[in-house]
Amino acid sequence: MKLGPASRLADFIKECKERKKRSFTSYKTQKDLKEVLAKYGIDGNGIGAIHQFPPKTYTLEDNDEELKQCIREIKRRLGNMGTILADSNEAMQCEYISLFFTLRYILSRE
Repeated sequence: MKLGPASRLADFIKECKERKKRSFTSYKTQKDLKEVLAKYGIDGNGIGAIHQFPPKTYTLEDNDEELKQCIREIKRRLGNMGTILADSNEAMQCEYISLFFTLRYILSRE
């Protein structure tokens, strides 16, 4: 009996629950990190080996009032924030990221 997508997804979820998740920065030795990167096809000598994804293009209408309002709001929020630095507080970084989620929503609504 051939397994359907739901069965494969359920198996994958079980596998993910059993596997302990670790961030790349938590590996103690360079060897551990290289093994994990090799598993995902990354040689670890630079980010040049990570394949780029082709960006989607969207058609936007010039007379879309909701889009114009959202863009104005994003510009206002970015102007109020100023420059986000690596040592900026976490709340500010989260707010900055939320703007990109807003933009993604604008572009994906069809």
